[in-house]
Amino acid sequence: MCFSPEASFSAAAIITTVGVVSLSKASSLPYKLLGCIPLFFGIQQLAEGFVWLSLLYERFAFIKDVSASAFIVFAWIVWPIWVPMSMWQIEADVKRKKLIKSFFFVGVFVSLALAYTLVFRNVEAGILDCSIIYNFDVSENIHSTFGVLYLLVTVVPTLLSKVPKTWLLGVMNILAYVGTKLFISDRILSIWCFFAALTSVIVLWIILDEKKRSRVID
Repeated sequence: MCFSPEASFSAAAIITTVGVVSLSKASSLPYKLLGCIPLFFGIQQLAEGFVWLSLLYERFAFIKDVSASAFIVFAWIVWPIWVPMSMWQIEADVKRKKLIKSFFFVGVFVSLALAYTLVFRNVEAGILDCSIIYNFDVSENIHSTFGVLYLLVTVVPTLLSKVPKTWLLGVMNILAYVGTKLFISDRILSIWCFFAALTSVIVLWIILDEKKRSRVID
């Protein structure tokens, strides 16, 4: 599968629009936190668009480090915290809320560890077979361990929530992850995030559904 600056910028425009609409339709602060997900994904895709430009055209090389770091900040630091936090906030069931909250704290740990990697390890972006690969200096065991923890904190809370349709987020992200891992595992960070971003339309669906249910109750 071939990606490009145009693909990233187009995805950014579409997903950011979905994010703006999601925020405008969200009826409460917890759902506004959820509505930030597509907006943040849009910004992340915009950042990777600039990574593409910096790698393809020498005149844009000066933005490589900043744009790559911006992409990785969302991928490594924002998502392990934001996904379980937003699920925790919108959940009404007390037992499930406590369980999802525990994933939030694991997510904080994952984000801090990955933030350390970003700051103190050499993270380098490059192009491999029409997609971007991010190389960083950590052992394979550590990489695998945090890969599993990352998947748990970004997917499991969506499956635990009783809020209608949140499970779709988890299922879609699992399918995107597994597909990417099986066929193009060395570029999983970039490509999985691209496909996960496209599932952001489900967030809007969840928000609209919640707003509709609130009106019925009122």
